[in-house]
Amino acid sequence: MADRHPVHGGKAVRAWLEANTERIELHLMPGYSSELNPDEPLNADLKRNVNASRTHNVDRLAHET
Repeated sequence: MADRHPVHGGKAVRAWLEANTERIELHLMPGYSSELNPDEPLNADLKRNVNASRTHNVDRLAHET
């Protein structure tokens, strides 16, 4: 199973999948499916809050430690 993240459609992945068609069955999930994956809202919240609270420049970093 794989979501539709761009890395899963890269040349190396596609080549591997073609070389291993007898060994694997690929199932693609929607890119964002909170109704199917309860972790999605949590991940979105973490990304939003971690990014908002990170230090954006060296001067601010020096004064926060």
